[in-house]
Amino acid sequence: MSAHDNTIGRRGGAAHFPVAPKGGFSETAGRLMKGILVGIIIAGPVGGASMLRLSIGRRHLVWINRGSGGILLLSGAALLGSLLTHHFL
Repeated sequence: MSAHDNTIGRRGGAAHFPVAPKGGFSETAGRLMKGILVGIIIAGPVGGASMLRLSIGRRHLVWINRGSGGILLLSGAALLGSLLTHHFL
């Protein structure tokens, strides 16, 4: 049985599995916990919006659209402003 064999041998040999990933167990567990947290943060508003779907009318959607457009406009203006100040100053 070679050292790279990941199956249990026919003669009762032990399996050879790596003990921890390259970055270590705590780093991998931290990434997993961060991924779960991000999933919960994303799923919460989506689930809440789907529950409120029937109570939201067209008038509300128009205001949501205006708000998100305003956020995009301000973000773009700030990005262009920072680009210009870094380039010319």
